[in-house]
Amino acid sequence: MKSEVNHKKQQFLDFLRSEYPDYHFHLKSRFSFRYPKMINLDQSTLLDNTPFTDFALQTLHELGHALNEHQNYATSIDRLKLESEAWQTAKFLIKKHQHFKNIEYLN
Repeated sequence: MKSEVNHKKQQFLDFLRSEYPDYHFHLKSRFSFRYPKMINLDQSTLLDNTPFTDFALQTLHELGHALNEHQNYATSIDRLKLESEAWQTAKFLIKKHQHFKNIEYLN
């Protein structure tokens, strides 16, 4: 079961890399986005028992930062706005790509 979930995560990541070739997806120690095009993914979540949906949502959230060209924030209000915008973009991406239709997004 674990290898099946990990395979699904890898297929998802491969799809994103092909669909968004201008962005660089790197395996690092945590999820983050570095302007302008670097999306860091928590490598442990790709290999461990992290559910596919959790991995996919966090990955789409970071892609949301990239697509919205988020750079820096000056205040916590700015950060809240950027985080909210990235989650809304993740939700949009789930609806846009039939490939993601099995990802549950809680409203």
